[in-house]
Parts: sequence; C-alpha cells; structure tokens
Amino acid sequence: MRYVMRALGIAMATENLIDSLKVAVDNRSVTQEVLTLLLPSGKPYDFEGQLWDYKIKVPVLGSDPTDGEKQDHRLAIGELVKDAVAFHNAFGGYIVFGVSDKGRNRVAGITDSFNCADFNKSLQRYSGTNIECFYNNVDMNIAGRPEPLTLGLLLIPRRAASAPPVKILRKGPDKANGKPCFQEEVYVRVRDECRAAVNTHEDWKFLHSDRLPPEQIVGLGPVPVQSHLPARDDDLIEFVGRDQQLASLRQWIGDSRSPVRLITGIGGLGKTTLAYRFAEEVTDIGAGQVEAVIWLTAKQQTFSALRGKMVPTSRVDFSDLSSLFNAILKALHFELPVSDEDPSLTEITDRLVEGLLIIPSLIIVDDLDTLLPDEQKESVAALNSLALRTVGRDQPPSRVLMTSRIDQGLPPTAIVKIRGLEREAFDSHLSNLCTAFGITPYAGQDLEDVFEASSGSPLFAASIVRLVKLGEDRREVVEKWKGADGEEVRSFAFKRELGNLDAMPSRVLYAVILLGETTLADVAEVLDMPVRTVRDQISELQAYHLISTITRTHGDSAISVPSELQAVLDLIKDRLGTTAHTVEAAVARAHEKSGNQERQVGAGIRTIVRMWGADQRDEALIVASELSKKFKENGDAASILGSAYLRVRPAKYRDADRELERAVKLGSTKSELLPNIIEAKTALEDWTGLREFTRTRISNEIGRDIALAAHLHANNELIKTARVRGDRRRIAELSIEAVERITAKMRRARLEPSYFQVLTSQRFDFARAYVEVVDQENPRPGDRLRVFEAVARLAAADVLVLKSLEKGVEALEQWWKDVEQRRVADLAACKILSRMLSKLEGMEQQIAGYKRDTAVASDIESRRRELEYLGGALQASIG
Repeated sequence: MRYVMRALGIAMATENLIDSLKVAVDNRSVTQEVLTLLLPSGKPYDFEGQLWDYKIKVPVLGSDPTDGEKQDHRLAIGELVKDAVAFHNAFGGYIVFGVSDKGRNRVAGITDSFNCADFNKSLQRYSGTNIECFYNNVDMNIAGRPEPLTLGLLLIPRRAASAPPVKILRKGPDKANGKPCFQEEVYVRVRDECRAAVNTHEDWKFLHSDRLPPEQIVGLGPVPVQSHLPARDDDLIEFVGRDQQLASLRQWIGDSRSPVRLITGIGGLGKTTLAYRFAEEVTDIGAGQVEAVIWLTAKQQTFSALRGKMVPTSRVDFSDLSSLFNAILKALHFELPVSDEDPSLTEITDRLVEGLLIIPSLIIVDDLDTLLPDEQKESVAALNSLALRTVGRDQPPSRVLMTSRIDQGLPPTAIVKIRGLEREAFDSHLSNLCTAFGITPYAGQDLEDVFEASSGSPLFAASIVRLVKLGEDRREVVEKWKGADGEEVRSFAFKRELGNLDAMPSRVLYAVILLGETTLADVAEVLDMPVRTVRDQISELQAYHLISTITRTHGDSAISVPSELQAVLDLIKDRLGTTAHTVEAAVARAHEKSGNQERQVGAGIRTIVRMWGADQRDEALIVASELSKKFKENGDAASILGSAYLRVRPAKYRDADRELERAVKLGSTKSELLPNIIEAKTALEDWTGLREFTRTRISNEIGRDIALAAHLHANNELIKTARVRGDRRRIAELSIEAVERITAKMRRARLEPSYFQVLTSQRFDFARAYVEVVDQENPRPGDRLRVFEAVARLAAADVLVLKSLEKGVEALEQWWKDVEQRRVADLAACKILSRMLSKLEGMEQQIAGYKRDTAVASDIESRRRELEYLGGALQASIG
C-alpha cells in the first residue's frame, strides 16, 4: 500500500508543479519565483520534465576561439534550437543553466550571460518563425554554499492554440559522429524528451491539441472538423503497420506549401485503408488547420478476401472530373446557384476555390485510376491546380490526397509508395485474420510460407487464411493458392494495370518475366529494340508498379517483376495473342546463345589453368585479359581475370578486386570467387567492403566457414576503428551483428567440437563488447532500459552470461526507479515493464535449462517479482 501512496504523492506533486509552470510560461515569468519552483529549497529535481530542462553550461563563445571551440558552440546552439522548438510546440517551458542533469553537487552556477537576442535570430533562421524567448540571470541561495549562485533562466513561450506547429526548415550542425543534431522535422517536447512529432499517433495528436494552462481552460474544446468519411470497410479488422507512410503524411499535412499527395501501389496492399486511417487522424485532431475532411471515391467494386469474391462498394461519388468537383461543392454546401445553363468547368472550379478558401479542407480522392486514362490525367491536373490556388492565402491551404495504382505522372516527392507489410506488422495482421476466422494462428515455417507467397499483401494473406477456414490443409494451402484457388484475387491485384497496357510495354513485360532478373541492354537485344525505346516502356511499366529497378550487391542496376506477377502470366500471354510466341522464341534464342558463349569461356579458362600449372603467371594474365575483353558481360571471364591478377608476382590486389567485383555483378557463381574476393579485400584492408560482401553468406560446412570467418575479421577491424573515433553505437551495431551471425551458423548445423569451441569463444568476446558499449552509451536512469534490452537480445541469440544478466536486471531496476519519480504515473511504462519482465522470466528458464548458479537465479527471480509488484502498484494507482 505504501508504494501506491508514494506513487500517488509523487504524481500529485508533479501535477501541481506542471500546472504552476504552465501559468508561469503564459505570464512570461523569468523571476526568482520560477527558479524556486524548479529548484525547491535550492535543490533540482532528480528528473527533467515536460516543462523544464537542466543544462550545466550556457552556450557562450569566448574571445579568440579556436575552430574546435567554434564548432562546439555551433553544436550547442543547434541543440538549444531543437529544444526550444520542441518546447514551443508543446506547453512552452524553461531551461535552467548552471545545473547538471545528473550526479552529485549538481548546482554549479554560471559566470557568463547568455545573448538571448542572438539566439532568437538563430531560432528564426532555422525555423522561419519568430519565437520570442526571454532570458534572465537569477541569484539563488544553495544549501552548503556561503554565497548565492547565479543561474540562467531561459523561457520558451507556448505556441498559440490557433498557430500551426513550427517545423525546423534545415538540418542542424553535425555532431562528432557526422550526423546532424536535428533534421528537417517538427519536434515536440514529450515528458523529458525532445523528439520528432510525426512518428507516433499520440505525439501527433498532442501536437495539435490546445495545450492551454489550467486558468485558461473554459470548457470549450476546439471546433470539430466536419467529417464526410464513409463507414469503415467490413474487411478491415485492425489497422497495423504503415508507420513510415503515416509519418510522411503527417509531415505533409503540416507543410502549407505542398498541397498534393498520392498514395500508390498495386491492388490489395491497403492504399484505401492507409488513406482512411490518416483521414480519421486528421478528423480527430484537426491537423493542418483543416476544417473539413471530404472523402470521395470512384471505386465501384472491390475484392472481399473475407468473402472470396468481388463485392459492390457502399457508394460511388464521381465518374469524371465534373462530377468530382460537384461532389466536393456538395460536401462543402457551396453548390452553384440554379441556372438555365449548365456551368462551365472554369465556373465550377472558381466556385470550388472560393469554397475551399472559406472552409480549408482535406479532400481524399480514392481509387482515381477507376476512371478512363484520359480522365485520370485531366482529374490529377485539375486537382493539383485547385489545391495550389489555395496556397499562399490568408487562410490555411486545402490539401488533396489521392489513391491510385498508377503514379499519375506526379514527381517522386508527391508520392507515398506502399508495398507489402513489414514482417512484424504482417505477423500481427495474420494473427488478427486467424482470430477473425476462428482458426489457430500461424507460426514457424507455415508463417514464413504465407509471408513469402503473399509478399506481405494484406489482401493475399486474407485470401489464403480464408482457404484454411474452408477446410484446406494449411501445409498445402499456399501451393493451392498459387494455383487456381488464388487466381481470382491475384487477377484483381493486376488486371486493371494489365488492361491499360499497349502492345509494346506488354511485350517488354513478358520478356522480363521470361528472362528473370535482367538488364535494360539484355531486353533491348532480345526484342531487337533500341535501348531508348525499351527504357520508355520500362518507365511506363514502373508507373504501374509492374517492374522494379533493383540494385545488386555491388551497385549496378537490374530490372525484375514482382514475384506475385508470375502467377498471372496467362493474363499477359492472352493479351499479347500470337505476339507472345514471338517473344518466347526470342528469349529462347538468347538462352541458346548464352550457352554457346559459356562453352567458349570454359575453354579459355581451362587454357589459363594449364598455364598456371606450368608457372606461366604473366602469360596467363594476358590470356585472361583477352578473354575478358572478348566476353565483357560474362561473369566467369571476369572471375578468372581477377584470379590471374592475384597469381602474378607481386599480386595486383586492386585490379583483382575490381575484376572480382565485376564478376559478382555479372552473376558468376565460381567456387573460387569467394576466397579470392576475401584475399583481395583483406590485402587492401577494405573492411567495409569485406563485411558487406560476406554479411549474408553462410556455408553448410561443419568444420569451417571462410565467409563467416572473413565477416568476423572485418567486424573486428571496424570495431577497432570505431573505438578510435569513440563511436559506441557503431561498436554495438557491429558486435551484435557478429553475435547473431555466429548463432545463425550454430543453429544451422551440428558443428565439429573444435570449431564449435572457436565460435563460442568469439561470440562471447563480441557479446561482452556489445553489453559494455550499450552500458556506457546509456548512463541516464531513463535510458537504462536499453541495457536490459541488449541483454535480452543476446539471450535471444543463445548468449546468456550470469554477470551480464545481473547487469541487465540492475539496469531495469534503475529505469523503473526513474519511472516512479516522473511527475505523472506512466501507463505506457507499466506496459513496457510487463513485456520486459516476460523476457526476464524466459531468461530465467534458460538459466534453469543450463543448470547454472541456482543462488544467482533465485536472486534474479526475487528481483523480478519485486518489479512485478512495483509495476502492479503503479498501474493500480493509475486506475
């Protein structure tokens, strides 16, 4: 009970402090009374909060500074700019100079005075907004000090409720690791952290709230946004994932000079669902100062995976540009007066601009590509022009958000592309589908198979799960879905795009499917077309997301088709008719020609090998050079030339590296390619290149693995470099990567005992380095959770050392103590603690399985139960 009362007491005292500071901020107070609030009895709080921050130094540049001192000063001002913008976007707040945020004897005082006028100018240069900060030096009596100390008090005002969020317009100065101290983002102060506001719904919602101090709250909330959203799609179970796309849209709605965005991707990925989710958010909080959210769709029917068939939509709002504009006017209640003559499109557009200047709106135009191609182009151009006419006025601009399977010719900056769900979101979506259908959730290899077959498509996943619900064996359902059972849903995903293609891009698409991963030049040769013509067709196909450009391991480009497109090959073939046979014959001839070339290259390689046997190294290099010149696009010819450069004396490592990389690009699979590349890059000390090349290569050998050994060697060398730079994050990244690579090898096969011991020792060294740097990188109590997470990540990789586990538990306890001392009880932290304790219990079970020190295990269990109690007590106090 005492824990509950203590938590309640801390929460109430902190709430009173926050309310007092909110009032002080709005009264523009920089007085002794404010400082007394932030240092009661001359002592700072053990934590920083929503409205205050402690800093030990005032950013003042001394006389005759060095270049290093100038850079440090620019960085300090940059960090202060980020803090000020974040505070301003929240409740405003105070920064106290002369007080450290940790350690003993934290109050040190200052001797310099801060030039607030210059800082306000820097703030305006970075943000484009006049944020009038105030500063005052205040003397204060500190316990144990014979004389008062001078402290600096900087006030950052609160952004007015009616003002749009302030965005930083250019990157900040670079830190020691080469990264800017802030990006071009909207920052907001949340608890004790200044962070980008668009990454989570909760931060974004807070950013657009009133944020009024207590004495100004009069019971009237903001004017609600008019919503014209339809009912949610029956197939939508729960929205998951799309964090990156939502963050992009949130950032866009706050940009008053970029009023148009297009969500695009193939059918079934959730374009409409993403647009609807964003529209709900805007309706909820009024982001972008919009006063109405208008949803209009041209979609007439859609594929319902839950029902396994095409179904009509609940409403169709427009069928061409004229009906679209009239539908917007109707939603705004701003229709044209009745007249004997039909109004022209110009008159309708002018009326619409007038209405949108009165009611700034977010207009969502869904499924634009349902219209005929010419109508699509006309509508996109007209909507873009309409939105731009509302920019730069006294009122906030209106925005237009469209969804389409086609890029519609818009620039990349105006496009939000979506693909299949990321793995974590996909797993959640599949679990939700199984719950909805009342079947056992997927796991293990079955889950992998569904993810691979569906390419992360929510629609494809739902159609596969539906087949299981209908009685199909889940071990066979994926293969059946790839056949006739999934034909209808795959056809829905691509049929519209394929139907819009002319003969020439259809030929190119069919050729790429038959060739597999290929190049622009190869397609041009096979189809006997100029490269420029093929490039134009590829561009059109990319607009429909039917072809993608991929970057191979060493930077060159290739083209390929989505894997799911292979399943609709018959649709493409039917569309081409007899032309399909012509393309097939051309591809067959290309394959035959490639075979003849391989025989000639093989003969040349055998000649070079014989020369090496006779110790004719220089002569072999000449023959290899001629062979590579003759067959410039043959990877094996490039590989043998690289080998020849390694065998001459002295070896020409840089030339060898160049040719061997070219061999990889050209697709050579020679067994000697791997050790040759390792030799060349090791000799050149190209550790980054060696790490990247060996990152994903693991052999099935049980007594050695040259790729893994090279990867670990490269990581070790890069860690040494990172230590010199003091880059702890890089050390942590490289160390945990090495640990997980070794674990993957160990799990792959039963290794020879001696090799197993070697890898175990190496893994332990990397694991120890990982925990050490994460521990050093996160000394603050509020960041100690990361240390525990590092220990948990090692445990997941089968590395569980009692000493590290004790350090992790201690770090978790330190973090929780910091949570308990926060000004308000934190429900999110309670949930995080619950997840961490579940992981800890799993680690305890691992210890029991290893039959390690039972006394230590018992102590860890006791500490876990104490944390469970404390977490439950805090959660109970929240209610």
